[in-house]
Amino acid sequence: MKICYISNVYPPHVRGGAERVVAQLAREMSNRGHHVDVLTSAPWSEVEFGEIVREENGVRVHRMFHWTLYFNLFSARFPTGVRLINLIWSLINVPFALRVLLKLRTLKPDVVHTHNLAGTSFLIPLVVRALHLKHVHTVHDIQLAVASGRMLVDDEFDWVHAGWPARVFQSIQRTLWRSPSVVTAPSEWLLKFYQSKKYFRQSKLECVRHYFGVPAARATEFPQAHIAREKFTLLYVGQIVRAKGVLMLIRQFADLFERGEFPDSELIIVGTGDDQKSAEALATSCDAIQIVGALDSSRVAHLMRASDVIVVPSLLYENSPTVVIEALALGRPVSVSNVGGAAELVQHADGGWVVAPNEQAWREHLTWLSNNRQSVVQKIPLLHVPAAVPEFEKLYG
Repeated sequence: MKICYISNVYPPHVRGGAERVVAQLAREMSNRGHHVDVLTSAPWSEVEFGEIVREENGVRVHRMFHWTLYFNLFSARFPTGVRLINLIWSLINVPFALRVLLKLRTLKPDVVHTHNLAGTSFLIPLVVRALHLKHVHTVHDIQLAVASGRMLVDDEFDWVHAGWPARVFQSIQRTLWRSPSVVTAPSEWLLKFYQSKKYFRQSKLECVRHYFGVPAARATEFPQAHIAREKFTLLYVGQIVRAKGVLMLIRQFADLFERGEFPDSELIIVGTGDDQKSAEALATSCDAIQIVGALDSSRVAHLMRASDVIVVPSLLYENSPTVVIEALALGRPVSVSNVGGAAELVQHADGGWVVAPNEQAWREHLTWLSNNRQSVVQKIPLLHVPAAVPEFEKLYG
């Protein structure tokens, strides 16, 4: 089968879990004998106004100039006004859409699987439709209904998210996307969110968890020495931005540790982000907090196996954070904010604890973890999730 994936960015350019999912899916499909192409954008420094096509891990990757004001990963460098102009242009970015049109005409794929398109062209669904190709789309977040892709708890009905600009944006997106053959999401919550906004009315909707068969750790792989070790370790993996709750987590952990209410413990922060300097400033006074920056997937997996609890304290409406399924697959329990679809897998696998998305609730939960650490470290999630690749193969067929 000839499969073409389209994503706004692709490793080594990475912002969150979506790009890693696309790369993993493309590699796995290639390994299963499918002919796989990936269309993606690249910064001017790499391709100028042209493109680069090369084989990467058995996948042919086409990196093309984005034809927007800036490369998607650089958005934080620009003021709100510039980002707004770039968003409007991405709705009508004809040059990038034409490049995709020419590529698809040449490649003639059996199926086109689109992912995040922000920062490229939202005319791509129209292109796929015009060529009468089978179209599978995966929604990774709420960016087709909320332009920023982010909505904080308690902000659902404010002017930005519920006012006339939001309604106009949603109307345009519904018109552009209409109803691809299949629309998938890694959480039931996200599918219901788009249904409530009247998107994808005639599409087949499927919840496909982004699980790629990471060998699940069994209880026998965690010897008693692990349970009895000196430090109780909490691990955060993700973007270091205020909305992810990481500053709240650092603040509360540091205060509890300094008061002697969370002894013999440590908090490890993996990642980078716009609020990294603020996080480092908060952590300065607490020796038990380490901010180690970005790490490759193998080192993250090693840290997960060595940690007692993975914490996901987001204050955002999350879809299904990749870190949650990775932690559960490795047999580590997760503490997660009860917002969006982030808690679905934890509840399904009996794999941890669901916490209200506010500072007081997280402080109480951290205190509970400290007081119950013996039972906490013995909790082994039981993850029963179909592997994503066979599920997508069925949908492509």
